[in-house]
Amino acid sequence: MTFEQALEIASGCGLSTVEEAVKNIDIHATQMFAYDTLQQEFDELFKTGAEDYYRVGETPAKYSSDTSISIALWRSAK
Repeated sequence: MTFEQALEIASGCGLSTVEEAVKNIDIHATQMFAYDTLQQEFDELFKTGAEDYYRVGETPAKYSSDTSISIALWRSAK
């Protein structure tokens, strides 16, 4: 699952922030993916954008916990 797909699902569920989008996938992953593909799906999620939310260290995160989904979708479309 890509980060953009996670954002679109969250938007459709009425969620409003990047944090809610990522946690929504985390909470419902076992209902969305086969058990043997869970790690692969999470790897793709983080490689396609979620890592920018969780980034730590010297490089600032692209998204904060309260970044709106619409802004994140706009940024990912660039």
